[in-house]
Amino acid sequence: MPVLAAAVLIGTALPTIETFLKDKESEAREGLLTTHLSAPLGRVFLELPAAGTDGLIKETIVVSAITTGLGANSVGLDRGKLIDTTFVQIRRSGPNIQFYIPNLRYRSLTGDESSVKAARESFADSVMWAGPIAAQDEDGSTLVDLTPLLIVDRTNLNRSLGGGYRVDMMRSGLEAEDCFSFPKNLEFEALVTMTGSGAGRDTSQAAADANAIS
Repeated sequence: MPVLAAAVLIGTALPTIETFLKDKESEAREGLLTTHLSAPLGRVFLELPAAGTDGLIKETIVVSAITTGLGANSVGLDRGKLIDTTFVQIRRSGPNIQFYIPNLRYRSLTGDESSVKAARESFADSVMWAGPIAAQDEDGSTLVDLTPLLIVDRTNLNRSLGGGYRVDMMRSGLEAEDCFSFPKNLEFEALVTMTGSGAGRDTSQAAADANAIS
């Protein structure tokens, strides 16, 4: 049994970041965090510094918005609409990177350690997204493919249309020319296509094809 465990560990050794990116035809972009954009693959990789002893890498805010509107007033998804603003902790959890959402709605006002602990343990936190670490350097820096985080239904269009829609990955993809890195923020844009049926009259009249809404 110990021999089998050793074999598994050796077989799953991670490449360095440089080695992993060697054949990805990616462009490094320095900013708040370094990103590596591979236009040919339609992927964006996020480089992260080493995690602390508690697993925390960075705290940040994730803002989600839509660039183009649906055109149906009854649904309320208008061009440029801000969808969500979420405080997240980027954490390492074993072989994965998590975008962890601590529950800040309920907090102890006394400052007493036991009250703070009770409040923290009484209300559920959430994990917005998690992805496997693709590469790691000797200093603990890691690389994760961020693309799956971007191609999701952040607008809750499925719920707005009655629950009959799902993200079609084959008809969705990263908009590489609209991804930017700045010193204080990173911007990503993706084309997300939702396929399904059951849309109302307004949506059917507004969309080019109500069974495939992008």
